[in-house]
Amino acid sequence: MADASIIDPQIIQQHLSDTTYEPNKIYFRRVSAEQGFSPLSIQPFTFKRDPAVVINANAYPASMLHINYKIGVDAFQYSEETFVERSKQLINTVQQHIIEDILAALNQKDAPQLLVYIQDKKRLALLIQAIRKLRGGAFEANQDYLEIHANISEVDRKAVEDFQEIARIVFMTASASRGLSFKRARHILVDIPHFEIEQNLMEILQVIYRGRGGDFDQDNKTLTFYLSDRVVYSDSADRELSVRENMLHLLNVLLILKTAIMTRIEGNGKIGLNQRFMMIPIGGKSVFAAGDTFTSRMSKLIKELRDLSHRHWEDKRLEYVYTSLTRILGSARISLISSKQQNRDDDELARRPYLALIPSFSDDFADAVHKGFDRLLQQPPLERGYVSGGLLIVPIVQKSMQEEYWMEIEGIFEQNGKERDLLTSMRELSWDQRYPESLQVAMRDAIALIELLKDMVQGKMPRYEQESDHTDQHYALPLFMFLTRDMMREYFKGKQEREEDSEMSFRSLLTASIRSQYPADSILPIGSSYDEFPFVVFRSLNLGEARRKMFTGRYLFMSHEFNILNMLLSSKQ
Repeated sequence: MADASIIDPQIIQQHLSDTTYEPNKIYFRRVSAEQGFSPLSIQPFTFKRDPAVVINANAYPASMLHINYKIGVDAFQYSEETFVERSKQLINTVQQHIIEDILAALNQKDAPQLLVYIQDKKRLALLIQAIRKLRGGAFEANQDYLEIHANISEVDRKAVEDFQEIARIVFMTASASRGLSFKRARHILVDIPHFEIEQNLMEILQVIYRGRGGDFDQDNKTLTFYLSDRVVYSDSADRELSVRENMLHLLNVLLILKTAIMTRIEGNGKIGLNQRFMMIPIGGKSVFAAGDTFTSRMSKLIKELRDLSHRHWEDKRLEYVYTSLTRILGSARISLISSKQQNRDDDELARRPYLALIPSFSDDFADAVHKGFDRLLQQPPLERGYVSGGLLIVPIVQKSMQEEYWMEIEGIFEQNGKERDLLTSMRELSWDQRYPESLQVAMRDAIALIELLKDMVQGKMPRYEQESDHTDQHYALPLFMFLTRDMMREYFKGKQEREEDSEMSFRSLLTASIRSQYPADSILPIGSSYDEFPFVVFRSLNLGEARRKMFTGRYLFMSHEFNILNMLLSSKQ
C-alpha cells in the first residue's frame, strides 16, 4: 500500500484495521526530539496478524522552502442589512490579493509555473474571469492556464496531459489534483477553506507536493497560504472578546497547518520551545446510499449544472437548463405515510411524530409552564430523534416518503422571445464533449421528463408523484421551528429565493450544517422555497455510527471547536 498521508504504524492500525465508518479526523501524538528528521526510515510491525513494514521518506522537493501566511479579518457589528454584503466583501478582498500575486508572478521574466488551489469551483472560475479581464483578454485556456476539478470531461483530461508542462498557471481543486505532478512549478498558492478542515487539511498536504519530479527539485520553492475570517459581534461591548476568540481560532488553524506540514517533511512539528508533535489529517471512511430516486438524480443534475455554469460562464444553456428544472420541480410537498410492511413495530407506531407537534407545541409548552411541567410526562413518548446543535434529526422509521410535484410548465419551454427551446438546449448539452459523462447520463432522465411534460394537454398543471421506502432516510429541521412556527410560516409564505442568494438560502444552510456532521446524500427538496417551515430529507447509511464515533478518546479534532490546549496538555504517553 502506498499513501503519503498514513506514515505511522499506530495510525495504520487505527485507521485501516477496521472497515466500519470513520469520520474525518486529525491524528496526533507527542514525540521526542529524536523521532523524525530521518530522511528515510523503516519500521517493522504486525498488521492483522501478518508481518508488515512502514517505509517513510521525510522530505520536500526543494533546497529551501519559503512559507508565507496572508491573514485577513473583518470585524463588524451584526446587521441583517449588511451581513451578507460584508461577507462577500471579505471574499472579494482575498480574491484581489490572490489576483495581485498571480499577476506579479506572470510579469516575472522566465516565471516558473504557478499552482493555485481553491476548494471552491465558483471562486476559481471568477478568479480566471478577473485575470482575463485585467489582461485585456490575453489569458487563454491550455496555453496560459489549466483548470482542473473533479468533474472535468475527457476532453479536459486530454488537455491536462498535453499542456501540463506548457501552461503558466494551473488552477485546481484538491480532488482533481491527485496523482498529478507539475515539474515546472516552484510557487504554490493555497486558499485555506473554512469547512471540513480535517478533510481539507489532508488535501492541502497533497497539493503542496504537486510541484515535483523535474529539474527544479533542488531550487528554492514558495508556499503562500491565504486565511481569512469574519468576526461578528452583537454590540460594541462584545467586540474585544469576539476578536480575541477569533484570533485564537486562526492561530489554532495555523499551528495545525504548520505542524502537519512539518510532519510530512521532518517526521514531526515543533510547537513552542521544546514540544514536538506528529500530526496527520486523514479523510474518513463511509458508504453512501445506493438506488437513487428520480428526484434525487434530478437534484444532483441541477447541482452539477450550477457548478459547471460557474466555470463555463459563457455557455448560457447551463444556467437556462438548471433554473428551468429548479422552477419545474420547485413546488413540492413531501409527506410521511405509514409503511405497508407487515412486520410493524407497534411501539414505534405509538410514538408521537415531531411534525404533528409543530402547530401546537408553543401553546402546549406555555400551558405546561402555568399548570406544571409534570403534565408533559403524561404525553405519549416522541419519535426517536437526535438533537445535533440547533437541528433536530429524525430517522424515518416504518414510514415511507411520498413526494408530490406540481410542475409549472407554462412559459418554461422558450426563452428570450422563442430564441431557444429548453429541449434543444438539453439535447445539445447531453452531446457536448466539454462536459463530463456523468452530466450526459443524468441529462437523459431530465430530457425524458421534459418530453413527457411537453406532450401533455395544455392548460393542465402536470403532477408527478413518487414514493420511496429506505431505512437510511432521515429528515432534519431547526429546533427553533417549534417555538416560531407562525413567524417562519409568514416569512416563507410565497417567498422565492433569488439565484444569487441560493448559497445563503435556508435549504443551503441546512444542507451545509448536516454535511459538516454526517455523511449525507440524496438531499431533498429540490427547490429552496417553503410554504410552511424549512426542512430537508436526506439519506445516510452511517449516521448512527457517525454519532457513536463523534466524540471518543482516540481523536482530538472532531469538530470546528479547535482547542490547541488539549494538544499542548496531552499526556506524553
